[in-house]
Amino acid sequence: MQKEEAPLKETQAEKISAIREFAVGLTDEMNNLLIVISGRLKLLADQKTIDNDAREGLNVIRSCTDRLSVIVNRVLKFAMNMPRKLENLNINEIIENACILLAYYKEYSSAISIEKDLASDIPLIKSDFNQLQEVFLDLFLSACQAMAGEGTLSIKTSNLANGYIEIKISDTGAKKKERSGFDLLICRKIINNYNGSIDIEKGESGTTVIIKLPFD
Repeated sequence: MQKEEAPLKETQAEKISAIREFAVGLTDEMNNLLIVISGRLKLLADQKTIDNDAREGLNVIRSCTDRLSVIVNRVLKFAMNMPRKLENLNINEIIENACILLAYYKEYSSAISIEKDLASDIPLIKSDFNQLQEVFLDLFLSACQAMAGEGTLSIKTSNLANGYIEIKISDTGAKKKERSGFDLLICRKIINNYNGSIDIEKGESGTTVIIKLPFD
């Protein structure tokens, strides 16, 4: 049986290697194009001959290209299964930092009210700061987009009795049909790598994303 299974395993490894090479090449090419597009948009936006509405529109497009560049690089990290830098971190601090980054995406968050209820007794968890920050930022941006840039984003952390930290991210307003796509797939993969879980509860007034992460 082992002799029969070996060629299959080798074929699977070759396929994975080919997918990774394709992802690296694709993301590299897309990044080069995005750099050119973003640069040209900046040049246009800086011209004194265009009116403020046009300049604002160009800046929105540029912000979207910058966001796409982040997603493209996340595809690369996903394909390459980049190693984590594990440290003892406070989840509240990671959330606070993600909220600061959210403010840079003004076209999504300018009219969003953020309400935070972060528990003071949150234990430290061994995690990679950048990975979890990406998860929270992606979920915050998804919530803002679903609210069409206007509503309330609520973030709550709790120290559960069963050895888990719980993070609830809730929003208000009209929702997209499903929270799916590559962004959510990566979020799930990251959280699963920490033996955690992501659940989504839909309601009439919005959606709540519930994340549970174990602590030592």
